[in-house]
Amino acid sequence: MNFQNGWSEELVQNYFSHDYRDRGMTKWQGYYLSDHTSALNKAKHAAARTFPARPQQSQERIGALLANAFANNHPVAIQLASISPDGLFGPDIMGMVRGYTETDVVIGSDEINFETIRNVIVL
Repeated sequence: MNFQNGWSEELVQNYFSHDYRDRGMTKWQGYYLSDHTSALNKAKHAAARTFPARPQQSQERIGALLANAFANNHPVAIQLASISPDGLFGPDIMGMVRGYTETDVVIGSDEINFETIRNVIVL
């Protein structure tokens, strides 16, 4: 079969089989409009929620709250003292108190050092 411009089907097939390089998604990147980019950035910032600092509790208070939650089988929310480089606290670690070691409390499958705990809320 010959095309109107003089190319044969064999020539076209040979080009696509051996010479043509598909750029994949690269060719579509120019189609993002500023509105799309703005909406994506807003969604990204909404997902990065901030968590307010709760008051620093004493080690005795933290120990008493965790012991009470363990004895009465109540879930807890633990805020760690560590902060991000932006000065923000991360999300609470939530779960059931499963047990203790000398230096750690076991929440679910996580072991948390007592010294890294800022605040505990019994839920």
